[in-house]
Amino acid sequence: MSQMKIGTTLPYAGFGKRFYAYLIDQSIIQGTAFALAYPIGMYKWGDQAQSMEALITFLSEMMPIITLLIVLIGVVYGTFFEASALGATWGKRYCGLRVTNESGEGITYSDAFLRNVGLSVINIAMYFDFIMALLVLPMYLTLLLWKEKQTLYDKVLHIVVIRTK
Repeated sequence: MSQMKIGTTLPYAGFGKRFYAYLIDQSIIQGTAFALAYPIGMYKWGDQAQSMEALITFLSEMMPIITLLIVLIGVVYGTFFEASALGATWGKRYCGLRVTNESGEGITYSDAFLRNVGLSVINIAMYFDFIMALLVLPMYLTLLLWKEKQTLYDKVLHIVVIRTK
């Protein structure tokens, strides 16, 4: 990607587009995780889910596996696409967004990895604990408060999400 001219303000992406891209990406990540978890579950438990109660038990026992898959797939997916020449996951590309450093240049694989690990940790906390979700909510509210529309983990890593169209 070409560098932005010095003094040029980057076209920072707002909350709405970022949230829509997040929903698209989570659909891809979680759909993949469930598709991979199903054969694992069938191998381990067979066809035990004959009643609704058995199905609920089966799903509750599968949640640690599904959660681990969501985290691993999310980190690999986000890292690979955000550090690539495209600089965006499929959801971000669809919404016309790109992940860059504060100078408008692409980010490194290590920055993309740390960014996606941070995102995964926050997501796990919000999945499992309502109180924790309230504690991490300010990390996302910074999108509305800061001129650069960064989350707290993006601010620490000097990363911004910009509009491309």
